[in-house]
This record gives sequence, structure tokens and C-alpha cells, in this order.
Amino acid sequence: KEKYIASLDKAIGEKDKYLKDLEKSIKEKDEYILSLKKDLEERKAYIDNLWKNRLKKKLKIKYYK
Repeated sequence: KEKYIASLDKAIGEKDKYLKDLEKSIKEKDEYILSLKKDLEERKAYIDNLWKNRLKKKLKIKYYK
């Protein structure tokens, strides 16, 4: 009976460690996804800015011709 209880305690400890590792992994992935999202938003803003500048240049050329 004592061996059984000890093996149960060990199994519970391993399960708890596994769950903590899983939570840590999920948190790291969430942070990575958020950093990718931020990077994507920055790139989108940069591209939008390039297009706006390009359109401004085209409009200036059309008005001056």
C-alpha cells in the first residue's frame, strides 16, 4: 500500500511538472505570436506609408504637368 501511495505521489508530481512546462510553453508561444502580430502591424504601416508617399508624388507630377 505504501509503494502504491508513493508511486501515486510521484505520478502526481510528474503531472504537475508537465502541466507547468506546458503552461510555460503556451505562454512563450503567445508572446511569440504577439511579437509577430506587432511586427506585421509595423510592416503594414510602413507599406501603407510607402503607398501614400508614392501617390502623393504621382499627384504632384500630374498637377504640375
